[in-house]
Amino acid sequence: MLTSELLASDTNDDVFNTLAQVMLDKEVACYQHTQLIPSPNTHDAALIEIVNCVDQALQKRATRNQQNQTQLANNTNFAELNETDLILLHRFVKRRDGLLKNHPFIDASSFAQLLGINDQNVARKMKQLRDKQQVLAVEMTGSVMYPQFQLDKEGTVYPTLVAELPRILAAGRSHWEICFWLHDKQTIIISRPAIDTKALINISLEDVITLGQVREANCIYHTGTPINALIKDDIVNFTHLVDDWIAPDERTIVEGPAL
Repeated sequence: MLTSELLASDTNDDVFNTLAQVMLDKEVACYQHTQLIPSPNTHDAALIEIVNCVDQALQKRATRNQQNQTQLANNTNFAELNETDLILLHRFVKRRDGLLKNHPFIDASSFAQLLGINDQNVARKMKQLRDKQQVLAVEMTGSVMYPQFQLDKEGTVYPTLVAELPRILAAGRSHWEICFWLHDKQTIIISRPAIDTKALINISLEDVITLGQVREANCIYHTGTPINALIKDDIVNFTHLVDDWIAPDERTIVEGPAL
């Protein structure tokens, strides 16, 4: 079907070039680049060859997708997911893929090498670090992978991150959530003017609103990502960001002089 439609097209040159690029970029790796640029005498034969290969690639993809769907349908955990769970899963996959696209995650051996670990049993050493909650690590396709962005210029896991990891994990945050949070830009309040309760006596609602607006305008904020606070060795603001994330209602906000 696909072959006959393409060969009947009046834009064979465009189709040929498009399919050749698709084959180079995507699924069909069995052809060398030189074989995708035939001479004019072999143009039609090459086009048929390309179309056939693309047909085969599409069929393989369809088969693979069907197999994946069957595996998911047979998975008890997946079968128990409701629509809300699926939406959250989709959001997680989207964020995970975005993070993986922009930041390298490496295996235990490579990460241990960056840390300068010389141990005959690297897997055991890395497990010890995970058990002590001294390193970020996530599971992907059955393997434990380590985000490289947790390392400073000296190849050490940021000491401030190591110090806060146990507290963050104790609050129920997962390693993936921490990875996402580290790159989320956020704004938190650091200090604000105190409230003079005497000034609230016998004033109108409009005056209360105005006083609140003036107070808000005189607050001190911090805006940025936690990972940038680590890079700048900004321990104070990193701690504020952690407090605001895991226990916002318990966080102490410094109060300055009353307005």
